[in-house]
Amino acid sequence: MEIQALVLSRTNYTTTMIPFFLGISTCASDIHSQGLENQRHLDHYLSGFQGLLIAETWMYRSCFSPRECHQVLQMTQDSKSTNETYYQFEGGVQLGIGAFNLMLSLLPGRILRLLEFIGFSGNRELGLQQLREGASGASLRAILCSFTLLLYHTYVSLILGTGESNLLEAEALLQPYLQKFPKGALILFYDARIDILKGNFEKAQVTFQECIAAQQEWKQIHHLCYWELMWCYSFQQNWLQAYQYADLLCKESRWSKAIYMFQKAAILCMLPDDDVKTTGENIVALFRQVEGLKQRIAGKSIPTEKFAVRKARRYAGSQPVKLVVPALVFTAQLLILIN
Repeated sequence: MEIQALVLSRTNYTTTMIPFFLGISTCASDIHSQGLENQRHLDHYLSGFQGLLIAETWMYRSCFSPRECHQVLQMTQDSKSTNETYYQFEGGVQLGIGAFNLMLSLLPGRILRLLEFIGFSGNRELGLQQLREGASGASLRAILCSFTLLLYHTYVSLILGTGESNLLEAEALLQPYLQKFPKGALILFYDARIDILKGNFEKAQVTFQECIAAQQEWKQIHHLCYWELMWCYSFQQNWLQAYQYADLLCKESRWSKAIYMFQKAAILCMLPDDDVKTTGENIVALFRQVEGLKQRIAGKSIPTEKFAVRKARRYAGSQPVKLVVPALVFTAQLLILIN
């Protein structure tokens, strides 16, 4: 209780916090702040309500935040300790500050201005700098910093269109872990993802298969691989192979049955009639199932599912109106999905 009172009171850091710096309490505070950060993010994303983010930030301010941990770290830079606890605390602060600033910098401008009004800042450069320093360290959070940067360079920067994807840095971050964990599922997944972005589709396909074979516990990783393989074969216009993975997603993944069904039907539209017959599928029947699979989250429809339903309605009547160029519609859905 005494330590908690010191942490929450925000009194003079030099006289109150530094004596505890190399002890368990400081690392516990760091872990506590990261737990709170994750809880606030989950609350926001699960609710789908932007206003809740503002309410949660007020609660977040009353706790020992990563920003205050960073202040403690800065005051001890001149007298770094060789104690292992110090480096673990430093890695935790770099992960918290880096991820927090990077996440906030990606929010829409109007939301970011509101957060700045109540004392938060989304400094992307600071976030990337802290994550890079954390990734180059030897703390337990080094691999988490690396994964955060990999996620940013291989997905987030592309989805949000920031134009800041850095594949060279992504490869450099991944290389040590490829050597240390050559059969790691996440390591292999990011390796294959980088190959797709570089246009090395054949190599990516092989690596995704290795990723699938590497473990059987996390089926969600398999579904991510199926998704990437479906697009990979689509880019190569190998529609029959793309259909195989679209079909697997329809059967195994529950993320969005409507999107999966639409994609499977659109891919089949690109195949010759004889090849479609070998699959045993009815394209019109597949399109007619799309609307019934649409889901609502917090009372709202998913934009990509609305797009799929609107296009699938062309097949709802007694005389279906076929999609003119299914591959273009299929690609348009991808563009909507990533934007």
